[in-house]
Amino acid sequence: MAKSKAKKVVRKKVASAKPVKAVRKAKPKPSPKPLKAKVLPAAPVKTAASPPVRIAVPTARKAPPTSLDTEAIAVMIQPMSSATAVNGDGAMQIAEPFRSQAGVDLTEKLKELLRLAQEQGYLTHGDISDALPDRTVTPEDLDELCLRLRNLEVDIVDQAEVDRVKQAEPEEDYEKGKMDILDDPVRMYLKQMGQVALLTREQEVEISKRIEDAEAEVARIIYSFGFSGKEHIALAEKLICEPPKERFDRVIQDKKIEGREKHSKSLRKLVKDVRALDQQVDDAYSERREAGAKASQKKLAKLEQEFQRLDAKLQRTFGKFFYKQKEMEEMAVVAENIHYKFVSSRKQIADLQKQRKSAQVQLIMQGEERKIQALEDFVRMPAETYLKLYEGLLVWTGKALQAKTEMVEANLRLVISIAKK
Repeated sequence: MAKSKAKKVVRKKVASAKPVKAVRKAKPKPSPKPLKAKVLPAAPVKTAASPPVRIAVPTARKAPPTSLDTEAIAVMIQPMSSATAVNGDGAMQIAEPFRSQAGVDLTEKLKELLRLAQEQGYLTHGDISDALPDRTVTPEDLDELCLRLRNLEVDIVDQAEVDRVKQAEPEEDYEKGKMDILDDPVRMYLKQMGQVALLTREQEVEISKRIEDAEAEVARIIYSFGFSGKEHIALAEKLICEPPKERFDRVIQDKKIEGREKHSKSLRKLVKDVRALDQQVDDAYSERREAGAKASQKKLAKLEQEFQRLDAKLQRTFGKFFYKQKEMEEMAVVAENIHYKFVSSRKQIADLQKQRKSAQVQLIMQGEERKIQALEDFVRMPAETYLKLYEGLLVWTGKALQAKTEMVEANLRLVISIAKK
C-alpha cells in the first residue's frame, strides 16, 4: 500500500511538472525589430569625393537604441546637401550629434571645422588635429571625424597640397566675380568706375579750364546768330510776367538768386533795351542786303561796319541776363532746327536742278529759295556762313561734353574710393 501511494504521488508531480515546461518553451525571446537587415545594403553612399561609408550593425549582446530607425541611418549617411542644414544666419547645422568613444560631445568642433572649410575651401590634417582636444580623442575618433567630413563633401588635403589649392582659387574667384558683374549692372558700372584714376589738383584745374573755354566758345557762336536776342527776350518775359511762366532759380545763375527782386527789375529794363537794339540790328542787316551789288564798295563797307557795330553792342548785353549754361544748350537746339531747314532746302534745290526744267519745278525751286532767304534774315547771315558756324558749334559742344564727362567720372571715382575706406 505504501509503495502504491508513493507511485501515485510521483505520477502527480510528474504530471504537474509537464505543463510548466511546456509554458516555458512556448515563451519565445523577443527579437530586436528596429533594425532590419534588408535596409542595410541601401545605406552606404559612394561619391567621387568620399569613400564608401560602412555602418556597424549592433550585435545581439548590445541592444540597439529604440530611437534609431532606418530614417536616422539615412540621415547619417547622406551627403552635405541633406545631412546638414543652413539656418537663417547662414550657419551650418549638423543633423546628428557626434561623440567620441569617451563620451565627449564633439558636435561643436565639427561645426567649427565645417565653417573653416567654407572659408578656406579645404581642410588639412593639421586643422583637424588643432581643433580637437588632445587627451579625449582616440585615433578611431579621428578617423570617424574625417569620414564624416568627407561625407559632407569637405576636401581634406595634405599640407603640401595647400599651395596647389590656393593657386587654383584666383581663377575661380575671377570667373565668379566676372559672372556676378555681368548679372548686376550697378556692380558692373562701379567696377568700371573703379578703374578710373583719381585726378591731381593740376588735372582738375586743366579740366575746369577746358570746360570754361568750350562753354565760352559755345556762347560766342550762339550770340552771333540773329535769333539769339529774340530768344533772350522771350525767356526773360516768362520770368517777369505775372504770374511767372518759368522758375527763376532754374533759369538764372545761382549768384543772382538772393537778389531776385533786384534782378527782376533789371530784366524789365533790359528786355526793353535789347528789343530796341535787336530791331536796329535787323534794320541794318536788311539795308546791307538790299544794297547788294547796286551800292558801291565804299557804301557796302560802311553798311557792313555799322551792322557789325550794332551787332557787337547787342551781343554784349546778353551776358547781363545771367542765364545758366543750360539755356545756352536749349538755344543750341534752335540752331539745330535751323540747320536742318537750311540743309533740307538746299538739298531740295539741288535735286530739282537735276530734273527737266518745267514751270512746276521752277515754282518749287523759287519757294525753297524764299525759305532760305527768310532763314538768312532770321539768323542775319548767309546760309554758307551759318552752316560753317554751326559745325564749329558742334565741335565745341563735343569738347565741353568730353571735359564734363571726365570731371564727373573723376568725382564718382573719388566718392567710390572714399566709400571703400
